[in-house]
Amino acid sequence: MLSGAFTIAYVFTPNLWLSILLMLIASWFFGMVASAANSLTLEQIPRLRGTMMSIDTAVINIGSALGTTIGGLALLCLNYEGLGSVLGATGIVAAIIIYLLAKDPTRSK
Repeated sequence: MLSGAFTIAYVFTPNLWLSILLMLIASWFFGMVASAANSLTLEQIPRLRGTMMSIDTAVINIGSALGTTIGGLALLCLNYEGLGSVLGATGIVAAIIIYLLAKDPTRSK
């Protein structure tokens, strides 16, 4: 969620150096998401880890294609600020979906 918020923030910041700082912070949070998401995916169904990682790779590739399409359309229809808003908003929506639907591997039933 923070990566999405900082993505929106750096696009609308009028100061170049502050914008660069916010972009680095957004990238740092996204880097943490990327590594944590793999661990979370592995623990969703422990007995089917190989299958889960294959599905995860396929969904990541589909998401990349969809994200490129949405980003291109946002850039054509809006502008760079609109593109940043769309990318940040999709990051926030993704965080909410993961929060609501992912199973916490540290909790036992």
